[in-house]
Amino acid sequence: MKQLLIILQFAILASGFAQQAYVDAAISASTVTDNDNFSYKITTDCDCDIIAPDLSDFDILQRAPGKFNSTTSINGVTKSTCSSTLEFILRAKKKGKFKIGRAKVKCKNKDARSDEISVEVLDAGTVFEANEGTADFYYKIVCNKSSVMQGEPFLINFYLYSAKRPQDITTITSGGIGGAWRQNLFNEMAANFAFPMGTETVKGKKYYVIHLRKEV
Repeated sequence: MKQLLIILQFAILASGFAQQAYVDAAISASTVTDNDNFSYKITTDCDCDIIAPDLSDFDILQRAPGKFNSTTSINGVTKSTCSSTLEFILRAKKKGKFKIGRAKVKCKNKDARSDEISVEVLDAGTVFEANEGTADFYYKIVCNKSSVMQGEPFLINFYLYSAKRPQDITTITSGGIGGAWRQNLFNEMAANFAFPMGTETVKGKKYYVIHLRKEV
């Protein structure tokens, strides 16, 4: 009888632990520049409602909820789980050190809160100058004009500087732009298209320079 009571108590405890609500919050990078986009993602059980923290220090570029089902089988025991997520694409409004507060979830059994997350936002120009000629790779955007009239065209060139010669470039995602019409002048889908490439020495270090985009 004593053994039975111990087993029953253990089963009740195990069941209680299994029903505990959980929430996880994570960011794609803890150090970013003032022109970087980064993601902030909250994950919990499917039967929980997510309450995001205050994100007023950042511009919210995108808000995407989602649900994901998964099945695992260990030693013949199959277990199905369902996760609910809420992901934000953010950009800092200014430089400095910030804290993203605790995300909250309201569940059937119990509520839960995530940990706070620290984010440091650095000056993009300062970071670029530090990386130029020292990093193994970095990107550079060059504009042919510093100011334009309304309706006046201008050119943007996007370069990759790499200490090693890239073997292949499969995908390029352009950054967003508001209030301007844009057109890529490279036809990347054309047969035998190859990105223009040269070499350049920066601060004594040799780089392969790949011309990724030319836009008007």
